[in-house]
Amino acid sequence: MEYGYTLIFIRYENEVLLINREKGSWMGRWNGLGGKIEKGETALGCAIRETEEESGLRLNNFTFCGSFTWENKKNPLDKGNIACYYAFADNKTPTPFKYREGILDWKKLDWVLNPKNLGIAENLPLFIPYMFKDEIHKYHCVYDGSEMIDFKILD
Repeated sequence: MEYGYTLIFIRYENEVLLINREKGSWMGRWNGLGGKIEKGETALGCAIRETEEESGLRLNNFTFCGSFTWENKKNPLDKGNIACYYAFADNKTPTPFKYREGILDWKKLDWVLNPKNLGIAENLPLFIPYMFKDEIHKYHCVYDGSEMIDFKILD
């Protein structure tokens, strides 16, 4: 399968390292690390590179945990396919920490999954519970502009 992006979750005990981006997709909301796969780069290679670029962490214990696709009813060109990975950190780096693309912080999974939490990417609580269980799924979101109108696990 051809992927255009990666989404990475770094975990330490019951916390996950998230980034609050200063620009681009999900600006101002907490989300996983990741980015665009460069020409000639593998999805795993991108996950390793993006993790180091966005957090300074050099990890190589990534586990593929599914894929995430999206489409936008208002903009048919706004669609894509993301390879999702997680890795465990050996220690908890001090946060909050301002890095190149935003602020990094360790967030407790209970906080991430709380249905009243409006500070995270809105699709995150729908699929992150499966990702750390070694369940590989294909997730799909449908948007109408910036509003998510549907979420499915395709397999």
